[in-house]
Amino acid sequence: MDIFSKLDEIGEYIEQAKNIPMINQKMIDPEYLMRAFEDLYATIPEEIKEARQLIEKRDKELTEARKQADDLLTRTKQECETMLIRAKDQAEKLLDESQIKRSAEHEAKSLFNECSEHAKRLTKDAESDAETIRMQAIEKAQRFEEQALLKARRIKEDADNYAQQILSYIENDVVRKIDELNAKGKSFFSDLKEKDLHLS
Repeated sequence: MDIFSKLDEIGEYIEQAKNIPMINQKMIDPEYLMRAFEDLYATIPEEIKEARQLIEKRDKELTEARKQADDLLTRTKQECETMLIRAKDQAEKLLDESQIKRSAEHEAKSLFNECSEHAKRLTKDAESDAETIRMQAIEKAQRFEEQALLKARRIKEDADNYAQQILSYIENDVVRKIDELNAKGKSFFSDLKEKDLHLS
């Protein structure tokens, strides 16, 4: 049950409460009101849970981004290794003279180093993108949690004020009714005394 449903339930309970004929006032159970407000306060943490779920969702997205970066790095390394092997094979088959063979090996090594640098750049870029996603997710989750806490505090304050108004109203009304009954009782006994005096 959410906060507003609980407030509606409390309002409906007060409206449907039985009237006391003598004082023309509704009979309300204070213990029920206390339990109802305790249930109301218990629903507030749900707003915070939603903020935590958002953080968990962003963490999963970050994990997936890192996995994709690792897969990309692995494929790039494999491609570079394959290219190096092919280059060496071609150099061994096509080049017999030592000078040309050394040149081919140098080119193959340069190609491998270039592939390695390219893989490092891709890894760095992927890690940077993943970190950016993580920071954005944390900032959004923090803003959401702050908004949820602010909303929860406002709801709690409104509920406290509402409860205080109800209790103050009940207290003042009961005191007023008691004063009216006392006044009627005094008047009744005064009239009765006067009648007794007339009869005697």
